Amino acid sequence: MNFEKKYLDLSESELILELDRIVFDDFTATPKSPEEVKGRLEAWLSSKKVELKEIICKNNSIKHLRTNEENLALVTAVFAALEASLFGSAASPLAVLLCKKGIDKLCDNQD
Repeated sequence: MNFEKKYLDLSESELILELDRIVFDDFTATPKSPEEVKGRLEAWLSSKKVELKEIICKNNSIKHLRTNEENLALVTAVFAALEASLFGSAASPLAVLLCKKGIDKLCDNQD
């Protein structure tokens, strides 16, 4: 699987909607409020936080690239780490969302 650059142009809200569809395999037409979608995805991200920190924050390539969050090389490195860890089709939008939110925010948070 290759990194899908189309996700780079999406806003955080759009990435959240896309990730929700992928993670929860929810391609139905059932309408959900933006708050419901965001809450469900935030709960999923929270449940994956330890795993994400292990995959991303200890990766030497990512550590080296963390100085510039808008760097395509950083997004690609995060994608590669996520894909290798079996995040599958969620790897591209998740990599972009994490970089937009800030890898430092994830890795420097001591929770």
